[in-house]
Amino acid sequence: MKREVSPLKKHIEESPKIRALKEKRQQARKRLALFLTVVCIALLLGFVYAARHPKLQLIQVSVEGNTVVDAKDVISLVDADLAGMYAYVIPRRNAFFYPRKQIMADIRREFPRFDSLDVTRTDLNSILIKVSEVRGHALWCGADTSNISNDVPCWFTDGAGKLVSEAPRYSGNVYLRFFGGSIDPADTNVLGQAFVEPAAFQKLIAFSEQLTLLGFNVRALVIGEGSENIFVVDVGEGSTADIPFHAVDDYGLLVANLTAALSKPELAAKLKADKQHLQYFDLRYENKVYYKFRGDE
Repeated sequence: MKREVSPLKKHIEESPKIRALKEKRQQARKRLALFLTVVCIALLLGFVYAARHPKLQLIQVSVEGNTVVDAKDVISLVDADLAGMYAYVIPRRNAFFYPRKQIMADIRREFPRFDSLDVTRTDLNSILIKVSEVRGHALWCGADTSNISNDVPCWFTDGAGKLVSEAPRYSGNVYLRFFGGSIDPADTNVLGQAFVEPAAFQKLIAFSEQLTLLGFNVRALVIGEGSENIFVVDVGEGSTADIPFHAVDDYGLLVANLTAALSKPELAAKLKADKQHLQYFDLRYENKVYYKFRGDE
């Protein structure tokens, strides 16, 4: 049903004064909208100008707490994260908008040796990367079990056998060296991986320490295929001897068997007089220890 407009209302709407008043209100709204637009643009331009001001840019990156990882490598990574702009206008180096979470995530990914990490802004131009490093427990020196030389590249492990950083090349037996394990020999990105299960790694470390207490200078531990592993021990004059064992055996029992064998006077005298010719102590047989010296029939 069409609604009819009363003559009085139609007269009021068509009044010149009313039309003029409406036009004034429309113009006022347009002026207000224009004013608000100008204000918003001015504020936005002012914000962009302030955000790009040199006094608000992070130009100094410091690293504290590192001992093995080179600070230059960390700084280079952080500088890469700070490069560029947000939405093509806001610098990522801005002291109030820098990508702190991304920096922390990238550092943790690239440097698994860091046990703890904190990124803080010390002033409007500087950030501090505070870290603590995992203490090296051992070395993993590659999947190749045919070359256990001290000259091959190695990686530090944490207490669970995870590779946390490349290691300098040592000339002595500063750390127990592992060779072999489950890491793919073709994999070139081994950081963060583990070559054995954490429980197995810890048991092997403890086994090595027991051999050291028995007087053996453990040079390396070769993780062979299947369940057979081999300790390689220095016996003097550049010679080594093998101590093969099964990974699934009770290591405590193996140590007890070896201790009993070493306590026999004949073997003790032989080791004292001719240790450098020791060829092996074989622990792969239940409750028995077989040994051989080079030159023996």
